Amino acid sequence: MRTIYNYPQVKKDSSYLVPDSATAARAGCFSRNPYIQSLDLNHIKTMDGEIICYCTSLESVDFGDACESINRAVIVYCEKLREVLIPKTVRELSEVYTSCPAVSILTVQEGSPYYCSVDNVVFNQAETELVLYAPSRAGREYTVPDTVTTICYRAFSFLQYLEEVTLPERTTMVEYKAMGSVTLKKVTVQNPGCRIMRDADTICKNAVIYGHKPSDAYDYAVEFGRTFVDLKTGGSETNRELYGVYWK
Repeated sequence: MRTIYNYPQVKKDSSYLVPDSATAARAGCFSRNPYIQSLDLNHIKTMDGEIICYCTSLESVDFGDACESINRAVIVYCEKLREVLIPKTVRELSEVYTSCPAVSILTVQEGSPYYCSVDNVVFNQAETELVLYAPSRAGREYTVPDTVTTICYRAFSFLQYLEEVTLPERTTMVEYKAMGSVTLKKVTVQNPGCRIMRDADTICKNAVIYGHKPSDAYDYAVEFGRTFVDLKTGGSETNRELYGVYWK
C-alpha cells in the first residue's frame, strides 16, 4: 500500500484520507468521481502528473505533510475546488491547478522555510516572487507588493474577479503566461526596465497596458498589438496603430 493507482469513480464517500503507508500517487488516480468533497493526501511525497481530474464535487485538497515538489498542475478541471493547502515541506512550487476557477482560499502551512501566503496570494519566503494568486480572491484591483521582483509562470490564471493589476517599480520580470487570464482589463508596469517574456498569453489580449515609453512593456504591446497608455503623458495608442509600428 505504498502507491495509490485508482480511487473508484463510484465510491460515494464525501471525504478521503490517503493511508499512512502511501507515499506515491499515479496520474489520474483521483479521476471523475462525482462524490468526493475533501481530500487529504497525507504522506504522499511524489505525484505522477495530473493526479486529481474532473472531480466535480471536490471542494478542498490538503497536500499533506511530505510533498516536496509541485512544479506542474496536479489538479485539473475541478470546478468547485475552493480551498488548497500547500504543506511546509514543498521546496519547488509553480503551477498547482488548471481550470479550477473557484479557488478562493490558497494558503501555505505555517513554518515553511520556502513559501508563504498573504491574503490568499502565495509568495516565496523572501516575498520577491509572486507565485500564485487565488482565482476567486475577492477584489477587482490588486497592487503587487513593493518587494516583488518576479511574476511567476501562470501566477494570475483562471481569475474570476480581478480586472486590474499594478506592478511596482521593483518588478523586473514577468514570466511566460503569467498574466494571461481573460478577466484582466488593465496591467500597469511601473518599471521601464521590467522584462516581459515574449508570448501572446503572457499578458491577456484584452488588457490595456499602462507603462513608460520607451520600455519593454511598450515593445510587448507593439509586438502583440495591444492598446498601450503612456503613464507620463496619458496618451494612448490603439491595437491598429501599434500593429502599424510593428510591421513597419
